[in-house]
Amino acid sequence: MKKKLLPFLLIAPVFITLMFQFNACNAPKPSKCVVTVRDSAGNKLLSGIKVKLSAKVTYNGNTTTADLKAEGVTGSDGRVGFTFKNPCVMDIEATVGTCTVNPGQHVYCTGSGIVKCEEGKTAEKTVRIDH
Repeated sequence: MKKKLLPFLLIAPVFITLMFQFNACNAPKPSKCVVTVRDSAGNKLLSGIKVKLSAKVTYNGNTTTADLKAEGVTGSDGRVGFTFKNPCVMDIEATVGTCTVNPGQHVYCTGSGIVKCEEGKTAEKTVRIDH
């Protein structure tokens, strides 16, 4: 009887521990963000705008762009979506291909912002550009 009980007592805790591990482990949910680009008044949605997301890191006074980057172009609804495997904070840079407002001054051709993408959520951010 003892010989049959001993293997069970050794295997049962391992089996129970593994069952709890498989049930308790949830895969991380992706982080999503949607960037909407509008004109400076906020009335008109702008399509065909190039949107870049990048993570800028500052260390010891030096700022560098990390490897985490994404690019997209707004659709007819003025929106572009991004999905990331992990949560992140990204800098937004939206750029007009052909600027009609003071073409010599690029400040009117771009818009910027910051978006925080959290696990399992969709963050929405609006950027405004003079066009």
